[in-house]
Order: sequence, then C-alpha cells, then structure tokens
Amino acid sequence: MLKRNQGITLIALVVTIIVLLILAGVTLSFVAGENGILKRATEAVDINEKVTAEEEANLLVADIATQYYEEKYVNHQELDQLNEYIQKELENGKETFSKEYIVMADKNGNVQVSNNQNVISNGILQSTGKVDWQTESSGENIGNTSNLITQAKLIINDIGATTVQLKVETLATESDNIKEYQVFLNNQLKGTFEEAEIEINDLKINTEYSIFVKVIDKEEKSRISNTEKITTKHGTYLFQEGECQDITSGWTLSRDVVSTVSIVDNIIYARRFGGANGGWAISTNQAIDITNYTKLCCKYTAGSLEWNDGLRLRLGKTKYIYMTGGLSVSSGTHSSDSFEYNKTEAIFKWDISQIPQDSYFIGVGGSGATDTYIYSIWLE
Repeated sequence: MLKRNQGITLIALVVTIIVLLILAGVTLSFVAGENGILKRATEAVDINEKVTAEEEANLLVADIATQYYEEKYVNHQELDQLNEYIQKELENGKETFSKEYIVMADKNGNVQVSNNQNVISNGILQSTGKVDWQTESSGENIGNTSNLITQAKLIINDIGATTVQLKVETLATESDNIKEYQVFLNNQLKGTFEEAEIEINDLKINTEYSIFVKVIDKEEKSRISNTEKITTKHGTYLFQEGECQDITSGWTLSRDVVSTVSIVDNIIYARRFGGANGGWAISTNQAIDITNYTKLCCKYTAGSLEWNDGLRLRLGKTKYIYMTGGLSVSSGTHSSDSFEYNKTEAIFKWDISQIPQDSYFIGVGGSGATDTYIYSIWLE
C-alpha cells in the first residue's frame, strides 16, 4: 500500500502569504500611517520642545520684568511701560538661560522663540508683561527675522588668552544677500564685520564669554546663530588698563623717561621726546618667569614714527631695559620687532617660544614715537 506524502499544498502556501501580507500592511499602517506610532512620537517630541521653549522664554521674560521693577521702583528711573521695556530688551534677540533658544520680540508685540534652525513657538506680549503663546506655532518668522538667510551656524576655530577666532556658516538664497555679521559677547554688541571669518580681540584673560552672531541681510533683516560658550586661556597681566595708580609702582623708568612718561586715566602715556640719546623705556621692577608662556603682548596706540627704529617689547637680564643712541641694548636682552604705527588702538603679539625659558625683566620702550599710549601688557 502506497504512503501519501505529508506537505503543504500550493493553495495553503498562497493563503499563508496573503495572510502575512495583510498582517504586514496592518502593522505598517499602525506604525507609519497617518495616525501611526511614528507620527505620534514625532508630534510628542515637537510638543515637548514647544513646551520647553515656552517655559524657558517665560523665565527670561520674567527676569526682564524683575529688572524693570528694580530699576523703576528701587533705582527710581523713568521707564516705559513694562511691555515696551520687555520688547526693547528682546528686539535684537536674547538667549534663554539654557543657551538653547533665542527669544525675539518686534514693535507690534509679536514674540518668537527659536533654535538655530526653526521657529518653535509664537506668541503675543501682553501689557502685563506675560506672553500669550499660540496653541499651534505658525513656524513663520516675525518682525526683523530674515527669510533670505535660512541658517547661521557659529563655529569657534581658536581661543587665545585675549582673542577668539570664529567662523559663521550660512545658508542663504543667494550669496550676495548677506550684508554684515554682528558679533555679540555676553549679549553686548562687540563689533560688525564684513567677512564670515572673524577675529575678536581685547578679551580678558581666563574669562568666560557667551558668543552669538547676528547675520544681517540686504533687507536689513537678520538671522541669529547658535550661542557658544568659551573661556579664554590662562595668562598673566603685567600691566592692565585702569589698574595703574602710579608710574613708579611695579615699574622702573629709564634715565630718559622721567619727564616724558606719565599716567593719564590709568594708562601709561609717553609724550614726544628728542635728542641724540632720545628714547624712553619702562620695565618691571622684578624679573618675571616666562616658563610655559609663548607670547608677550601689548595693547597700544602709537602716534607716529619721527625717527629711528620705533617701539618694541623687551626681555632682559638687567633691571633697566633702556636705550642709548637708539636701540642698543645690553647683552642678554631680547627685543621684538618694532610695532606698527597706525594711530589707533592695536595689539602687538611677540612670539617668545624660542627664547630660553627663564626669568626676565620685561619692558617696553621706543625712540621716535610721539603720543604713545600703553594700555596693557600681558603674557599668554
């Protein structure tokens, strides 16, 4: 008697495949459909960010309102109405305490909170100083926000003791839509620049800053970048603007300098001088250890170069780093190149990394320089 083979028939296989396809379709619709899990999860994330952004914006507005009441009722200042005061504080954009969002307000009381790429929520500033947030964000820019520049990304390239180098990457409808870049440090305008690669000078040593950039388009509207927090590198001030009370405190004058160097508004000032041995110099009263430092820097203004070699920084093994007959210096002294004479505030940085690590008297001096101001000297 023959045995019958036990196996799946073609019809059963087809039915099984159809059932599996139906189940897959139902599952896919459940996960990725119009009201599926993925869409609901995305909506939940968006709602959560909207709530978070609005809460942070409310805290910022409340802090501004507190500042308003303090100035008006404690300091007795004449101020606008509360909502007008808040609007003015937010008209250029202000970051929230978490540094994640930027809050802006226009003259019509429209309030917007955004991150670097998207508008998250819109609202109306009430006369009470509170913001009435819309149930659904329109996603549209308000007031002075650029539609020609869709993104501004701030990148920190290098941080020094008193400088920071940064770059702004933008997405614009056309390259010539960008007019300028405004750099803000701790919410204060530091400077306006035409190029996307920027160097900021005259920062304080070992100090924390928050930086963002406002990119202005040709329609005078703006796009605000992300905010970056930096800390300038360690350094040591030898002389700092506003701290010098007496030219003889901590500094030694050369023999030619007594009648030509003075303190003006806590700044070392050298007047015009002359003569065959004309020249002036100041130096520290104590030798300074330059170990682990690579630059000796000076912020200055030099009026003009009358004659001879000009203004220089010096490291010396003797207490008096001064000149006779120009720039002849004693043995063991190292001199920088001469400063540029541009009649405006400038920073000169001397690379001392190749000079033997040791302790030196540190000085600055010149011949032929008139109306020269020394604002600060530091190591970094």
